[in-house]
Amino acid sequence: MDNNNSTFKKLSLKTRMAYGMGDFGNNFSWNYVSSFLAIFLTDVFGIKAAAVSLLFVIARLWDAVNDPFVGRMADRTNTKYGRYRPWIMVAAPATALLTVLCFWAHSSWGDTAKVVYIYLCYGLLVLAYTCMNLPYGTMAGVMTQDIDERAKLTTMRMTFAMLAIQLLNTIAPKLIAVFGHNGENMGRGYLGTTIVFACLLLIGQGCTVLGCREAMLPTEDQLEYKKKQSLLDLIKIELKNTEFLLVVLVQFIFGIVYYGRAGVYMYYFTYYVGDVNMMTTYSAVGIVPAVVGALLYEPLYRKIGHKGKVGAIAFGATSILCILMYFFNPLNNYTVFIVLAALNHFVFGMSVSGLYSIIPDAVEYGEWKTGERNDGFEYAFVSFLNKCGIAIGTAGMVAILGAIGYVPNVEQTATVKLWINLFMTIIPAILFALGAVAFAMLKVDRNLYAKITADIAARKKAEE
Repeated sequence: MDNNNSTFKKLSLKTRMAYGMGDFGNNFSWNYVSSFLAIFLTDVFGIKAAAVSLLFVIARLWDAVNDPFVGRMADRTNTKYGRYRPWIMVAAPATALLTVLCFWAHSSWGDTAKVVYIYLCYGLLVLAYTCMNLPYGTMAGVMTQDIDERAKLTTMRMTFAMLAIQLLNTIAPKLIAVFGHNGENMGRGYLGTTIVFACLLLIGQGCTVLGCREAMLPTEDQLEYKKKQSLLDLIKIELKNTEFLLVVLVQFIFGIVYYGRAGVYMYYFTYYVGDVNMMTTYSAVGIVPAVVGALLYEPLYRKIGHKGKVGAIAFGATSILCILMYFFNPLNNYTVFIVLAALNHFVFGMSVSGLYSIIPDAVEYGEWKTGERNDGFEYAFVSFLNKCGIAIGTAGMVAILGAIGYVPNVEQTATVKLWINLFMTIIPAILFALGAVAFAMLKVDRNLYAKITADIAARKKAEE
């Protein structure tokens, strides 16, 4: 392997932090929406659970469908700022604005007007977020070709992401209460909180745009060739990449389990636990463990030398902890629940780092096997399956709650409470276990990756 090649350059701490800040900002839109939009729409905006469930299905499918097209267009982009940064420059402000609009309640409107408004705003939001996040995620694979540097880059990204997620879940209920005058005006509470988070999104992505550069740029011939490829041609190529297919499967499972579970947080602490303030406690105790877990991913990978095995360990441990949480209501077993919550956040931080670290390696594996490299499209295809999972997880949770008799702002039945607890614990445990199996099946380790990059370099040299 030619480590003197500029594509194998080492990245400074400043560059890695600038990249990580992007996902810090992103999560103040995406995870905020995932965790709070459902309960905002049912309990504040006044939309029926069935309509909210259908919204998530339609919007997620639309989101998933537009991913490959955005990825393909990003791969074809050629500007003095690179292929991917220009997308972030335009899409980040649009995402911030649309996030605010989705949490702007118009309680005096009729039911039809409410549904039309949120369907339009949310549909545009998921498109804007795709145009921002997909190029952002793809950049990790083109800033350097060094496998260890990519692991560090992903670790930094997930460290900032975990920090944002835990901070968000800790302060969001408090901010909603402050802006909403302790429940007197929940619509204003959500709107004020969203404006604060939208500003954090812009700050985070601004750091990425200013602090990151692409090292692996396509030639004019490569760009011309990509313009001639059809979507079907690209799909056929990716179906030959077995490593990539496993990555897609892991992302699909993660989409179902994580976002379905995130969507149930407010329901769980409001109706099952009976104390919404416990959500703040649950998230607060997870801030440090989640960040530490994300930070430890890279050194653990360096020791084991196989990202798939690290991911399998993390997913498997998360599964076990979710099962244990089923038996401990925080009001009855406070200390045990807090310990389990801290451990859960720790292994989750490590899990997410592994989840995104394997994507660029699968791109290299695909180029090795097929001779084709499509960073943006492959990241888009991963995102496509992830969002299909999100559609199933989020909409499925809301649909089942609606079907078994969930009624907003009242004491729930024993059946509803049981299902809320299952969505928080046992169902995620099963899915995390399946994800661990998929992780374990990945083949690329440090030695194979060295061979892959050496073979690719030799092939390109022979073609010159």
